[in-house]
Amino acid sequence: MKNKTLNSPIKLAIAIPVYNQAATIAEAIQSTLDQSTKIDEVIVSDNWSTDGTYEIIQGFRDKVKVVKPPAHVSMAENWNFAVSCASADWVGMCSGDDALLSNYSETVKAAIAKEPESVFLMGGWINFSTNRKKVSNHYLLSVPATLSGKEAVKKLLEGPKASFAVYCFKKSAFCEAGGFNEKFKLICDWILQIELAQLGKILCVNKLLARYRVDERPALNQSRQKQWVLDELNYLEKYIWAVAKNVNLEDAIVVSIGRKRIRVLFERLMNCDANFKYEIAGRLRSVAARYDRMQECNRVLSGSWRLPVHATLANLIRAKIHLIAGLCK
Repeated sequence: MKNKTLNSPIKLAIAIPVYNQAATIAEAIQSTLDQSTKIDEVIVSDNWSTDGTYEIIQGFRDKVKVVKPPAHVSMAENWNFAVSCASADWVGMCSGDDALLSNYSETVKAAIAKEPESVFLMGGWINFSTNRKKVSNHYLLSVPATLSGKEAVKKLLEGPKASFAVYCFKKSAFCEAGGFNEKFKLICDWILQIELAQLGKILCVNKLLARYRVDERPALNQSRQKQWVLDELNYLEKYIWAVAKNVNLEDAIVVSIGRKRIRVLFERLMNCDANFKYEIAGRLRSVAARYDRMQECNRVLSGSWRLPVHATLANLIRAKIHLIAGLCK
């Protein structure tokens, strides 16, 4: 594919942190090279894979920058290491099992050029399955084109809006925010969005820019349920309140957000064993009391809780809206 140059000084890097994704890494890397507008720098950080991933990456060494942390590290640490190796003004993230669409670089650079004070960009993506069949299109229907100030923080405290497949930030703001918070093992990408919202404008590009592979490693996802619960607990116990204080968000708003967010925690917890529920019962009850969810909490701990009907219907309606939006494009 022939590359064309934009009249813009913006330099864009893509960081691909990877660990044991031999089946998909070549497609991910190739997608960064098959762009209508050239990506200025591609960094692949292999976290000491053991399945042949590193050997596959070597085949791209003349086209991308291949790096390794000093030793095998956590997911968030590898993400931070990958970004630290980038020299561009802006950095986009791409997982080793996802892929960028060919319009990614051109669209991102154009959007940033129009809003030079922005610090973070998110966009739409295609969910696709292991056999590469499209599952659904995901547009940012509930997010305005730009977000800033207290309203941006409030919106992002409600839950993650960006997919890691379309996740791009100004590197100077990333450094000011402290990078990916390694205290949160699995939701550090969402936490960074919240931190960046406190530093500048958030851009929302309502175009499909990447493909996000769903259910690529179901066994891994299941094994992570406990850590997701612990991350959500940390978020509800302390983090959301610290951010609210920083941006002068009213307690009533925080409680309202927390009441919705705790249901995500409950859903995750229903996939965990009884011993784990017993271990965290004290923390869970304390959080539930703070957000007035004790009745539901007790049902969760007894194993009798179910997602409320209205919430289930809302999820179904949301999926239908995304389907219709995709057909209208």
